[in-house]
Amino acid sequence: MRIKNIKKIKTKYLIQIAIFLFFLIGGMILIYNFCAKDYFIYATKKEMQQYYQEIKKMDLEKLSGKERAKLDAIDEAGYSLHIARAGKRVYTTSSKRKRIVIAKEYLDQYVENATPQYLDNKQILLQGRIIQNDKTYYVWFNIYMKSVDKSVQMSGHFLLMEMLVALLLGILFSFYLTNKTVKPIEKLGDMAKSMSEKENVSYEKYKFPDDEIGQLAKIVQEMYDKISDNLIEAKNYNYLLKMQNRDLAELDARKKKFIQTATHELKTPLAIVSSQVEILNMDYPEAVGEYYDSIMEEIEKMSTLIREMLNSAFMDDIEQKNVLERKNLSVLLNNQKNKYMDWLSNKNLQCSFDIQPDIYIKMNPEQIEQAFNNFMINAYEHAKPYSNVEVTLMKKDGFAYLSVYNQGKNIPEKDFEEIWNSYFSEKSREDNANIGLGLYIVRSIVKNHDGECFAQNTEKGVIFTMKFQAE
Repeated sequence: MRIKNIKKIKTKYLIQIAIFLFFLIGGMILIYNFCAKDYFIYATKKEMQQYYQEIKKMDLEKLSGKERAKLDAIDEAGYSLHIARAGKRVYTTSSKRKRIVIAKEYLDQYVENATPQYLDNKQILLQGRIIQNDKTYYVWFNIYMKSVDKSVQMSGHFLLMEMLVALLLGILFSFYLTNKTVKPIEKLGDMAKSMSEKENVSYEKYKFPDDEIGQLAKIVQEMYDKISDNLIEAKNYNYLLKMQNRDLAELDARKKKFIQTATHELKTPLAIVSSQVEILNMDYPEAVGEYYDSIMEEIEKMSTLIREMLNSAFMDDIEQKNVLERKNLSVLLNNQKNKYMDWLSNKNLQCSFDIQPDIYIKMNPEQIEQAFNNFMINAYEHAKPYSNVEVTLMKKDGFAYLSVYNQGKNIPEKDFEEIWNSYFSEKSREDNANIGLGLYIVRSIVKNHDGECFAQNTEKGVIFTMKFQAE
């Protein structure tokens, strides 16, 4: 992809470098002009102090050739030095031999631990007193600053010229460096644009340099090739999945149609058989009585199976979009109480209801009634004879809890999640006509109400609970 504003980027880059160089070199010149003289004074004082310490170590009574050479070196360094004792000259720099005089009236200004002093913005002066072998030597040691000020000024002018040259060279070098850096990026952009337009892209076509940008371009090329291959495979897989999904949808539709047709066809003959068996039992109780209970039990099992198959087909086929309304769940359950108490008594089960009044939730009453009915059927089928079934509705922490407890066999730990799945049953079909659709339908209904359901083992049975957001 060609970067439209590449010239702006280059210009901005150059301006930034020019500003950086300007402030860098200009700052150095300002620092030099403000600090150079002070630094020179500081360095000169330090050097003068070192020379003075070396002079104190010399034998001033009889200077050796090596010691005189050191003193001459001080003279060559630009310092003026005069050493005298009782009006007698011991050593004087050649340039000041006739002019330096240590006046007697100023001898009290010479001290043993002398330090250099900057005087009148003109000179750095040290006046020292050295005592050797009971003899006093006077050291007059100075350097004038006029030549230093001139050197500092000339150096400042030179640095200014140097800044202009460095700024010009820096801009030229930056221009070269910018082109060298941005050009490969521009090529990389062109290559990326070609990739986005699904053109045939070749890494060799762009002639990238053998550096980090070149390596990045090579990686981009490899990624593009790999993604292209994956896209082709994905398209093939997508086609296969569409075909399989179409076949599965057709198969599922046929399965549901068969279940609905078969169950509807079975309901009518079952009702006829049931009624005729009851008539036979009334007319010929001695002949039919032996088989009546067994026949009616099997008919009930088949009726339950048909009901659950219809419910399952209904729940799988339609994702119900419920219009939930604020309703009184307490009233709904109280209206069902007598029906279930009579029904459970047929199995010699005691049923009790503990319903807190005026608990409201947003619900579809028909679906909630169906879910509660499945809980009660589950309790009916698994409760021990002559045991208790307890229904509880309570509100806690903003939630409504509807629980059905039955005294019966505990649920194995591994099956706590499985019991809510369709077609799950802990018994075989021969032993139990309920093939596990009831709790699956409960979970589907509760989920449509943004609630949750769960089971919990107790010491003597199991508690099944629905949890809803209370209004």
